[in-house]
Amino acid sequence: IAVSSCNKTENQFIPKEASYELTYDEQTAMRNFSIALSKVMCSSKDIRDFLKENALKQVDNDYDVFYPFIKDTKINPTYTFREAIVKEFSSETEMDKIEKFLPTLTIYVPDVTWFDPNGFCAENWDTSDSKCAVTFQGKNKICEELFSNGFSLGKIEHGTIPGGNTIIVKNNERITAETRTKSAEPQYHFIDDIYNGRNRTPDTKDNRRS
Repeated sequence: IAVSSCNKTENQFIPKEASYELTYDEQTAMRNFSIALSKVMCSSKDIRDFLKENALKQVDNDYDVFYPFIKDTKINPTYTFREAIVKEFSSETEMDKIEKFLPTLTIYVPDVTWFDPNGFCAENWDTSDSKCAVTFQGKNKICEELFSNGFSLGKIEHGTIPGGNTIIVKNNERITAETRTKSAEPQYHFIDDIYNGRNRTPDTKDNRRS
């Protein structure tokens, strides 16, 4: 599935504007977050730069941007990442619901260079290109629907890999959230210390040869 432009074009498939779902569960939370994220990604190079920078940090030794760790980080002096997403909803309550249902919410920048050397990955993400899309993992970790700039590009056929600059919203498989009381902030733990990106050996010419 090719990523279409964030702008509407004539004589081409024109996607429908996606609407947020009102009844919340894990999947609708992912879908609503994906719609909002697709809007801010298409409209802001700062957001794209921010996601690329954090994906390259490999907090869990994969190109995952772990939302709880970065949500309150300033994109610029005027707003945080969370505040950028909240602006796309009618109220902050919607973001509160998403955070409740998705305690390990993660934005994954996939690496498709394993089958296409020129394909999309965090390292070669050209953030000056506003054409980008967002999908989310549904049941059985299968990507469901594709969004760009708040428009639905349709369902993704099972087994199909979206093309272009496409990121994936999902739960994190390597970090767990533990909440001891209703009012307390969750405590996050790596399921195994091997996934803790802080323990990763820096990538240098010497260790690449080993």
